[in-house]
Amino acid sequence: MEAQQFLLRNYILPESVLPLLDKFEDLLQELYGTLLGMHSPLEALFVWLVVAVTPGICEEVLFRGSVQWSFEKGMRLRWAFLLNGAIFSMFHLNPVTFVPLALLGTYFAVITWRGASLGYAVTGHVVNNSIAVLALYVFETESLLPADAAGAGPSPAALAVTGTVAMAVFIASLLLFWQLTARKDAESTNEL
Repeated sequence: MEAQQFLLRNYILPESVLPLLDKFEDLLQELYGTLLGMHSPLEALFVWLVVAVTPGICEEVLFRGSVQWSFEKGMRLRWAFLLNGAIFSMFHLNPVTFVPLALLGTYFAVITWRGASLGYAVTGHVVNNSIAVLALYVFETESLLPADAAGAGPSPAALAVTGTVAMAVFIASLLLFWQLTARKDAESTNEL
């Protein structure tokens, strides 16, 4: 999401739209601060259960369990995964995070299919949301990256370094997951 914000602000959106984006982000930040304010470990535990564990289970049962299962019955797998990710993202009602959430939803759809279990997506979802809760509790912001000197957000260098490391870890993990969950029927891979 940090990379998307950087691209939107610096390359995609015209200057005239940035104040609107700032206002939207300020409103979201205020909402998160009010709803997710954590002043003790007990409050943090409660927020973690409400924001990480419950959605991780409920959303995955809905999107990967019910919606994906239905889509897989009537369309090619790649379209089932992509449509599932798009619907997952729209469900969150945040246009600023549409692309990252759609990618995350698509990823969860693929690992659910590949592993033949909702457990993988539930675990990934809980871990993803837990990182956000931890960042909010420890840093009082969703971002784990330090702001640049102007305080406007992470520097391009910080984004590049953390993005490269994160992508390397993600690819290595995905390759290991792919090997460990080799599908018995080779034909199912051809459905993609």
